[in-house]
Amino acid sequence: METNEKKALEERLERLVKEKIAPPLDEKCSATVVFYGITEDMKAKMGLKTSCGNCPRAKATLLQCVTVAIRALEPEIKGVEPFFK
Repeated sequence: METNEKKALEERLERLVKEKIAPPLDEKCSATVVFYGITEDMKAKMGLKTSCGNCPRAKATLLQCVTVAIRALEPEIKGVEPFFK
């Protein structure tokens, strides 16, 4: 994927995360979804900040719920790579 295409996809994905994925997670479990970019193997590098820190459920939420939502909204993305700072 060329640099311009990747940048456009990252911008689109970041907008989708803010508008479609983040609000329900914030409402249901007080979690903030953080989008860090797209990996070389077309996965969305993402984190989840929760009130209870980086609990094991945060990784499961990213791998299950967020992956399903992202793949439905942006089929080019192959999955989610959890990333916690």
